[in-house]
Amino acid sequence: MTLLRTDKVVAAGTLAAVLLAAGLGWNSREPWGMLLISGTVLTLVLSSLAAKKRSAAQPFPAPLLLFALATAIATATSSYVYGSLLAALPILTGIAAFYLGQQHFHSVRRQQWLAATVVITGVVLAVDGLRRVPGLDNPELGIASVFLWKNAYAGWLAMTLPIAVGLVAASRRPLLFWLNIGGLSTIAAALFFTSSQAGWLAAGAGIGLVIAASAWQHRSVPRRALLSLLIAGLGSAAIIGVLWRLQTDGIGPQGSPAALSRVAGFIPESTSTRQNYWKTTLEMIADYPWYGVGPGNFTAWYPHYFKQPWLYTISPHNVALLYAATLGVPATIFLLMFLGQLFWRTLRGWQQQCRVNQEKDSCAWTVVWTGSALTGIAHALLDLTFEVPAILLLWWLLLGLLHGSQAPEGAAVRTSKVVRASLASVATATLVLVFVLLIADNAYRQAVVLTGANAAQRLSLLQRSLSLMPLAAPAHEAIAQHYWEMVTAHNGDRGANLRAMVAAARRAAELEPASAHRQWFLGYAYYLGQTPEHAYWPFIIDHLTRAIAYDFHDPTYYRTLAEVYLRLGWPQQARATITTVLDLYSEQELSRITFGGVIYEQLGLRERLEALRGLLRYTELPARK
Repeated sequence: MTLLRTDKVVAAGTLAAVLLAAGLGWNSREPWGMLLISGTVLTLVLSSLAAKKRSAAQPFPAPLLLFALATAIATATSSYVYGSLLAALPILTGIAAFYLGQQHFHSVRRQQWLAATVVITGVVLAVDGLRRVPGLDNPELGIASVFLWKNAYAGWLAMTLPIAVGLVAASRRPLLFWLNIGGLSTIAAALFFTSSQAGWLAAGAGIGLVIAASAWQHRSVPRRALLSLLIAGLGSAAIIGVLWRLQTDGIGPQGSPAALSRVAGFIPESTSTRQNYWKTTLEMIADYPWYGVGPGNFTAWYPHYFKQPWLYTISPHNVALLYAATLGVPATIFLLMFLGQLFWRTLRGWQQQCRVNQEKDSCAWTVVWTGSALTGIAHALLDLTFEVPAILLLWWLLLGLLHGSQAPEGAAVRTSKVVRASLASVATATLVLVFVLLIADNAYRQAVVLTGANAAQRLSLLQRSLSLMPLAAPAHEAIAQHYWEMVTAHNGDRGANLRAMVAAARRAAELEPASAHRQWFLGYAYYLGQTPEHAYWPFIIDHLTRAIAYDFHDPTYYRTLAEVYLRLGWPQQARATITTVLDLYSEQELSRITFGGVIYEQLGLRERLEALRGLLRYTELPARK
């Protein structure tokens, strides 16, 4: 009875983890959010091992273990280990969720509870997004709710739609049926307003799979499911119409049908932009095919390769290319082998179950989970999806359900004590690491919000953070900023503070050498730390030039280098530096720049260019228009 109670607690805890992930949304990308999710899931894994419930015959298939090993190697060989460690944790957490899904959701009842939990998160997030529609300046930008980026928000909604369809089909009571229809309509309407092509295509593919498989299983047209989709479609159309009327008042360019079609996401420019992302990422993969550039290092290395400012992105919008670039080609191949093996075995097992009993509910839920998992894959191949740990957690959990469905219901597979002890050791060690990182991150987050009035406390918190995680480049940079504030406030010995600032900035650049920002910050620290006794001019120019070479699109780097040239009395070099960046950002280019989805007005790009034009006057030449 105790073990059964533990099994139920783990299942309930897994549902809570899904709710937690949905609530955190985009914040699950932040270290604290990611560590919170990882700590929860790893604790559940340890409880699961204590429960000693049934397990699949092979909890972790060989290709999955090879993928995990390749990820560990890519992390260990990364140029920035700390960032890669944080980026690899969501993948490890996902594999842990895969284990929970296969162990604790064999019964149809638990699967229904999981489906209800996922759909509830979808409905809540959909309502939260839809309430923002009337206040949008431009509906074409899309809504995002707590996910910040519409792409990731669309990914979560798209994955919930096939599950919502399955829940509607499983509803036996009229009240539940109409409640689920309402939820399905709300999620679909919110997905529409994300203006995501990939979201609609992926959701359509997933729902189509569920309908087709249901028709094959029952050897007839699933009239109930089709009728439900028709009603839900009419409901979502009504929601869209009402919100569109509230947003535009039915007048103006935003009120035209053409604008409405653009909101739906059918924008041809996005296709060509993605193709450019993919070509650029392939160049990165060609240079680092075996271990990649390391998990989490894509944004640091991508600027080394892209050619136009408007092609900057934080993700290639294709998970296969992202993993090949950051984890290496072998890791990506192992993952694809694992997915192919999983879906092939799921298909064969589902066919055998359906031949025995066409009305079996477990067959229907297998189709639903498959449809949702494939929806996630389809969206991840076209957009930013698995970069968000919350979505990655849900996807791995669904894969675990599919893997667990291959075990005969009620059959218990004995697992040796050695295997259980090994899994428990890995989970425990990772959990300890998670808590250490969480404490370090918490100290860092407390320090960066403190002002100069609390300089001693801020330095103490930063030092505590570095004592727990000495490889964190952001903490070293924060310490450098702390010492510069000490200089400006005339607090302490100026020379000692300047030397400490330069040393901390140098350490941050050493830890993350491929980062343009770290190179710029080190060059700027040298610039600020100039004294008659310490002439840093060669180092300043070297690191600022590296920053521009690594990431040519940021005007701040050019401005700092131009100021250095002017201070050295080299107006021609300063003029050449400024005109380079002004030529780079013509008005035509400015109209195309999104910087990974954030339009240039939000980045203050135009203001920074105007400041450069003002600086150009000091070189005795008129600014370019």
